[in-house]
Amino acid sequence: MKGTRTRPDEWCAAFELSHRDGAIHWFRQLPKKTRRKWKPLSQAFITYYCTQYKQSPAARYYSATRERKEHICDYLNRLNGYAHNARL
Repeated sequence: MKGTRTRPDEWCAAFELSHRDGAIHWFRQLPKKTRRKWKPLSQAFITYYCTQYKQSPAARYYSATRERKEHICDYLNRLNGYAHNARL
């Protein structure tokens, strides 16, 4: 977090505490090395949650697939969110 005196790797603890529901499952399935270092953690977050926003909501819904290690509840929650955004 820019403007703070906290070292970036210390942000990881606060980041973990901010999760709820499906996001906590996503966070816990990450390798420990990724969870403890800010750079790989932030990259994993961007990859998982932000890469598909260039598509229309309907295209994102119809092209959604379950990730290899994604918990089924997380996948269904994500798919439901896509459907809601696409107004399906």
